Amino acid sequence: MANTIEMATLFQTQLDRQITQDATSNFLEANAGQVIYHGGDTVKIPKIDMDGLADYSRTTGYTQGGVTLSYETFKMTQDRGRSFNIDAMDVDESNFLVTAGNVMGDFQRTKVIPEIDLYRWNKIYTAANGKSHATAADLTKDTIVAALEKDITAVEDAAGTHNGLVIVMNTLTSALLDQAIPKQLNPVEFTAGQIHTQVQAYNDIPIIKVSSSRMKTTVSKDSSTQAIAGSGQDIHWLIFPQFAPIAVSKTDTVRIFDPTTYQGANAWHIDYRKFHDIWIPENRLTAIYAHTAAAGK
Repeated sequence: MANTIEMATLFQTQLDRQITQDATSNFLEANAGQVIYHGGDTVKIPKIDMDGLADYSRTTGYTQGGVTLSYETFKMTQDRGRSFNIDAMDVDESNFLVTAGNVMGDFQRTKVIPEIDLYRWNKIYTAANGKSHATAADLTKDTIVAALEKDITAVEDAAGTHNGLVIVMNTLTSALLDQAIPKQLNPVEFTAGQIHTQVQAYNDIPIIKVSSSRMKTTVSKDSSTQAIAGSGQDIHWLIFPQFAPIAVSKTDTVRIFDPTTYQGANAWHIDYRKFHDIWIPENRLTAIYAHTAAAGK
């Protein structure tokens, strides 16, 4: 059987892969490029600056341009963790990997991924609202298309392009849109890093469907359990260029202690720590629009 260091490395790789595959916001991590991460809450994200076009001279030829590659340091504000005990009587060495893998997989699927999605979508909404780009109004079959078109036009005007836009829409709003324009939402292929999926699209703009519980205008932390939950109004949709937000999530070193090492109980002990955050550069904020339910709804 692999030693605990090898098992921890295996778990860390698998847990990060699960976030990339299962989170509805997974495509935002592709924007981080070649992130440098050496543990802890800090990442370095590459930034490229270059000169634009210049006049061509028939005498001297081309004007020399410059390219500068630098790294910006970002601190992830979301430092979250839990520890788990798996009783030694419930699992032996031979099936520990399977049992612990199931436990940690369910933990990420039911607790971690929904929290990360909730945090990210709320941060994007907050950014749009801070620029007065968030509309609060109830929607009906008769009003949803006009409201959606209005926000798409605003984003296109700010971004200067239709290509690369994405609509993140809660599933209830998506069902209302289906009723308003039945059979008019064409399927397109949506690429998130190395993952390719078929999603519905409105005028060729991909629609990423998200549970309404993960799209809320307010996010708060329970003082006793430390759990994070959403409240306030439903966010109907967020529209923005796919490249605008930069998201990162990293599972810090997973620690595994076998029953003979862990002193707290006759159990396998697992320490899990997750760092994550999302950033939107100032020059990209103008191209993010949101629509929410009316206050009190």
